[in-house]
Amino acid sequence: MREISQQDTTAIVGRFQADLDSGFYTQIAVETVHYNLARKWISRFNTPLRTLDALHLAIAFQNNIRLVTADEALATSAEVLGVEVLLLR
Repeated sequence: MREISQQDTTAIVGRFQADLDSGFYTQIAVETVHYNLARKWISRFNTPLRTLDALHLAIAFQNNIRLVTADEALATSAEVLGVEVLLLR
């Protein structure tokens, strides 16, 4: 979308990799149950979910993790589906 500079992009990617390397994030394996739940939610057609958003919500839901997002549509979908969510404004 070209909303940030190449220099900023490189810095962000570097920071993200450093956080991964340091163990800052807990990594959760994506399992069949997550795909199945995401597919179920998408097929309801009651939210504007896209595949990866649905998968993120399914993983959060199955692992009892609150989703933190600045995406209003994703937060609304999370609420509809019963996923705990914190919308950053």
